Amino acid sequence: MKFIALNGNHTIKFFILFLISTNLIFISQTLAAEMFIGGTSTTKINEEETLSSLIITGDYKYFLNKLSVREDCISLKNVILYWNSPGNFKNQYIRNFGPENSHWNSPQIPNERVQYRIKLTGDIVNNCKFPQYLSLDVSMIFKGHENDRKSIFAKTVTLPSPEICSAELTPDIIAFGSVSPGRSYLQRIKYKGNGSVAITSSSMKNGHLLMNDSEDMNVNAPSEFVSANNSWQTDPRRGDIPLTLYVGKSAKAGKYQSNLTATLTCP
Repeated sequence: MKFIALNGNHTIKFFILFLISTNLIFISQTLAAEMFIGGTSTTKINEEETLSSLIITGDYKYFLNKLSVREDCISLKNVILYWNSPGNFKNQYIRNFGPENSHWNSPQIPNERVQYRIKLTGDIVNNCKFPQYLSLDVSMIFKGHENDRKSIFAKTVTLPSPEICSAELTPDIIAFGSVSPGRSYLQRIKYKGNGSVAITSSSMKNGHLLMNDSEDMNVNAPSEFVSANNSWQTDPRRGDIPLTLYVGKSAKAGKYQSNLTATLTCP
């Protein structure tokens, strides 16, 4: 599971499920969390290119295409396509990619030949988790020949990653297996990342997780993983969180579970 927050701390919830049989206690811990805190990276573009002459055969439109990039995490801001030419070219304000987001223009005279220089300015915003390599293509089509696209400007732009910090807690399932009353069992929450993660629960008291608020089902972490507010906490320095389950001698058969909340904080 992936969780993304654009600003501030990021909180996710997972749960630990304990199933207890008549004689033995079977413990399975479900935990899958990848957390990410990021913002946006803004890349300014100011590109200009002089091209050979162009014959305007009729009504035309020009637009901005993109290649090899996820559409849902890239956006445009104040992007304008400028034309420096003797023809009747109008500045095109680009709010979205594709020909459907452009408008038709008419030439001054039929079959007009023009010399032109293209300039593309504005901001490209990266909301993705990773850097993006955006191939921009300014194209032109003529009415009645929409399938005959003419590329008149091409540029590749590197968009830096907006990531601030991230953390991953694994594996997906931590299983204690079959356990018995009066014994203890070890497991571990594996940590990878560069942010600090705090794990809290309404069933947690002084760093002890009491399943169903029962003292007979007690999950502990070492003191160095217990924060001042008695939550479990880890970061790149601490690493994996070792857990010890203490099963009381009077533990009864049944279903035990607690809801946990993991909060990621960036350095």
